[in-house]
Amino acid sequence: MFSVASAARDDVWIEDRSGKLLHFDGASRSTEMAPGRGMLIAVAKGELYLGTSTGLFHRTAAGWEQVSSLSKQGIMQISASSPNDVWVLAADGVAW
Repeated sequence: MFSVASAARDDVWIEDRSGKLLHFDGASRSTEMAPGRGMLIAVAKGELYLGTSTGLFHRTAAGWEQVSSLSKQGIMQISASSPNDVWVLAADGVAW
């Protein structure tokens, strides 16, 4: 296990060391590959941010996409209280 994030009892995400995400929806488990390995944070049911050495990624029901303003930057820390209140510290010391 590398990282764990949860927005609710029926929305638990576990990232293993290979970058595979295990998801528990309260009844069953599923898996998917993350776009990288790093810090995982759940901001709402089914909505995640993943900070990696190559940038910040956002997951919604539509899938993963890289946050273009933080592409190719290592992410040091992520904090969020909601999908619209996300703070990121990049490796170059810039907060987003």
